Amino acid sequence: MKIGGGDWNDGMNNVGARGEGESVWLTEFAAIIFCRLARLLRRLGDGENAAFFEEGTKKLFAGFRNALQEGWYLRGYYDSGEPLGKKGSAECEVDSLSQSFAVFSEAEITGEVSAETKSALTAAMGKLYLPGQGIIKLLAPPFDAGAAKPGYIKGYLPGIRENGGQYTHAAVWAAMAMLVAGEREKGAEMLMRINPAVRSAENGFCKKYKIEPYALAGDVYSHEGCVLRGGWSHYTGAAAWYRKAVLETLFGFCMRGDGFFLTPRLPGSFDGAELSLNIRGTRYLVRFSFCAQSGAVLDGKILESDEEKMKKCFFPFDGGEHTLDYCMKKKG
Repeated sequence: MKIGGGDWNDGMNNVGARGEGESVWLTEFAAIIFCRLARLLRRLGDGENAAFFEEGTKKLFAGFRNALQEGWYLRGYYDSGEPLGKKGSAECEVDSLSQSFAVFSEAEITGEVSAETKSALTAAMGKLYLPGQGIIKLLAPPFDAGAAKPGYIKGYLPGIRENGGQYTHAAVWAAMAMLVAGEREKGAEMLMRINPAVRSAENGFCKKYKIEPYALAGDVYSHEGCVLRGGWSHYTGAAAWYRKAVLETLFGFCMRGDGFFLTPRLPGSFDGAELSLNIRGTRYLVRFSFCAQSGAVLDGKILESDEEKMKKCFFPFDGGEHTLDYCMKKKG
């Protein structure tokens, strides 16, 4: 897909300014949308348009898979055809967006994540995730004095905002991708490390963060002079994605019609967790735990004991108050 004047990262506004540059991320994102439209149209009985989007999904899928080069996914291509996000580059050697959305795209389209894409995500996070600092960089190394001219992103100091700092939307997506790829421990760890409410208990964190410790910053700096400093506090988009990551990806809450399903991805290091729901006049207290025997127990009644079948249990919004014990076996 053409990147034009910038895709999600509008600071890359010169990558495709002449109309030839391409975005790997946008191709991955479009593949998800095409796939979902095709399924919807099939359900509506519109076979002709469904076929169009199914064919488009295949082309987009093949397109972004071709961008898997030397260990991870490229971020895109400049108008000149020069790759962006290529291994060995002095600036923007790797970008988290194309790794995370490769995971989301494969999971949506094929129902699983390939070993190559898992490896790409892991390799990229090895360069972008700084567990000691609790930062997940958007890209690395930052743009600085090199010849590349990606756009106004280069106007930010290295390690500030999108230019090699943490942009929290993308940090949340990276943690979500880890969970979807089956890396539960690492994904949950990443979610906890970027949460200022959790981190504020650490000695010295608030002095470095410098904004409200209960607010999820839109961006966090990695520049050596101000590591961990937050910017754009109360950025509701970042907070909304964090909530979605915890509720839907970690806890696996999936609302459908007049009820919900659960497909949790909680790591074995969690002793347990609780999820309180109050939707459409119905209250559920969901207690997650790890046990020798799996099972879904609703108000004292065993519904299912097979963990795969538990994911198909439907819990209705019926106006009542319920306690649901959701017991899982620890993953190896």
